[in-house]
Amino acid sequence: MPPIIEVKNITKTFPNRRGGKALLGKGGLQDWLKGGEKGTFDALKDVTLNVEPGEALGIIGGNGSGKSTLLKIISGVSSPTSGEVNVYGRVASLLELGAGFHPMLTGRENIYLNASLLGMRRRETDKVMGEIIAFSGIAEFIDNPVMTYSSGMYVRLGFSVAVNTNPDVFLVDEVLSVGDEEFQRKCRARIADLRSEGKTLVFVSHDLGITNAICDRVIMLAKGEMVQRSTPQATIDYYLRQIGEARGTHILRKDDMEAVVSNGRIGLFKDERPVSAPDGFTANIKSTQDWHHSSSAVWRIDSEDETSCTMYGELPRLPVVYWWDVRFEDDGSVTWDMSLECKRDVEIHHIDINFMFPTEYTKWIFAGLEGVFPEIEPGQANWQTVVASEAPTKMACALPGEDVDLPPVSVSLESHHENFRFIWNNTDYGLNCRALQANARPTESERTYAAGKYKLASGSIVMTQDLETIRKDIIAQQTLEHGKFRAVFNHGNIALYWGEEKLTAFLDLYGSMLINYLWSDSHHLQWSSAEPSDAQLRIRALSRRFPYEQVWELSMTEDGLDIAIYIDVKETMDVTEYHTSIVLKEEFTRWATDEESADFPAFESGVETWKHGNEQYKPCTWIRAEGDGLPSVTLRSTDENIPIRMTAVRTGDSQRGHVLQALRAADHGAIRMEPGEHLYFKGRIEVEE
Repeated sequence: MPPIIEVKNITKTFPNRRGGKALLGKGGLQDWLKGGEKGTFDALKDVTLNVEPGEALGIIGGNGSGKSTLLKIISGVSSPTSGEVNVYGRVASLLELGAGFHPMLTGRENIYLNASLLGMRRRETDKVMGEIIAFSGIAEFIDNPVMTYSSGMYVRLGFSVAVNTNPDVFLVDEVLSVGDEEFQRKCRARIADLRSEGKTLVFVSHDLGITNAICDRVIMLAKGEMVQRSTPQATIDYYLRQIGEARGTHILRKDDMEAVVSNGRIGLFKDERPVSAPDGFTANIKSTQDWHHSSSAVWRIDSEDETSCTMYGELPRLPVVYWWDVRFEDDGSVTWDMSLECKRDVEIHHIDINFMFPTEYTKWIFAGLEGVFPEIEPGQANWQTVVASEAPTKMACALPGEDVDLPPVSVSLESHHENFRFIWNNTDYGLNCRALQANARPTESERTYAAGKYKLASGSIVMTQDLETIRKDIIAQQTLEHGKFRAVFNHGNIALYWGEEKLTAFLDLYGSMLINYLWSDSHHLQWSSAEPSDAQLRIRALSRRFPYEQVWELSMTEDGLDIAIYIDVKETMDVTEYHTSIVLKEEFTRWATDEESADFPAFESGVETWKHGNEQYKPCTWIRAEGDGLPSVTLRSTDENIPIRMTAVRTGDSQRGHVLQALRAADHGAIRMEPGEHLYFKGRIEVEE
């Protein structure tokens, strides 16, 4: 199949001076009259390329590199000085703000005008008029003269016309960045639709994320000359290393790793492979209803060396300066210290720190859990939350898919903002990457930042550890052990181990309360990160359904795992009953209390109802389980003021677990809990040979 666009040896030369001022001084009218040489420069130099039908070609490069000039020549707006261009098929272009619009005509009249310029008859335009107006989102202004439109409305209307006229070739310049965030998402989704329809795209953008996601091929222009690498990502990587304002770009190197800090973005590389997505790592603040992105600041280097740099970026629309200190540590981790300098009082309503990773990272570890990222589908127009925690979480990990030559990456964050929260997202299809967001919303009393400098956060990115080491490090933060006995806290559950053998199953150790005929389980609460300290853990959780918080205090001693659970009640609650339970493996077959003993009830095929094994339910202080070849496990109550009934329970057939349960039931009516702190359970777990 022949190419749909042919660019052959294109050169475009411009005079150095234009307009009235070109008549003055050296190279002006006097030199021209004397026959002196004209000052010229080549915006494009002998550029040759073909674009195949259905291909998406991205064009990147610094300002003044010739990107827009090449697009204008392809569209026919400008002619080359030398060379030849052939384009076959209907071309729709969005090159300059309001190009082709007549300011005195209404939006509707300009739709007809633009569509006719694209070769559409009036009746063809009538068929898509409704779609054009609906997509633009400016229906209430469509019959007003476009001279009254804002720049964003110009772009909305121009883009809507271009994408709804069934073009064979669609040319887009950077003007899309003028639209608001919602419209940009719609544009990215529509471009993805055009790709799926087999249309040919030529796309000029500084947005490396959407360029990498949408384009089959990417070329780079540097001083009018074309540079191309084997893949879009390889060309983008080369661009990141070569292009950028010198005063705002620095490359840090250590061993086989690189960190490219460039004008408000950080890109990470290992063995020359990108660990970060093209959008890199950025920081953003929201003030006066507008977002102020680190990439929109004007950046300069304050200090630099081979493994570190300090930069500052002045925001153009806010009296705030970003200060970044980025460095490689001796262990190969990257530290990113972020501060804000306010030149006068500023209200900050929201803070975002974004860590973007390519979709080759297919799994996540977060808040003690591990999971798989869903696929990002074509046409997906919005970001989707994959996993989040409303409690502060300080570490998250991204894991590559099988046979992917990328390292596991762990990210941790420290900040004086205690409400910073990590969230794993999938972005829209245009950006097509995994986004780890750390965001904080200062309280009303914290929003006003007086003039001065403030440390925002410190991030640590590690890409030198193997997967097992990362898992162990995360587990170590929520593990208590003594000898062969080990307890691992995991989001409202505690798994018990003897050596390498896991003793618990299904829900492990957990707690549950029956309130208003509904069970409130500990593993359904919103848990904060565990706070390890000298063989102790303290963890707090919030109930979304009922007015209480839980606090677990865990400590390991020679006698066993001591557990104290407190309920912080916000409003009066009536509790029917509650329990603390250990779900053991089915190999634990016998149980005993200080009142009775028996075998656990037998499982019944297909029966999922849990069954108690006790004949009497007198208050007891302990219950023990044993099994052949297994250590004994004892659940003991150590507070004499709380009447606990120790019960043995068999789970349903599918769970196949044997349960030691410390049950507190209301003797009459309900257990009333007034506002304040209440002791829920205090006891010990003992594991012995």
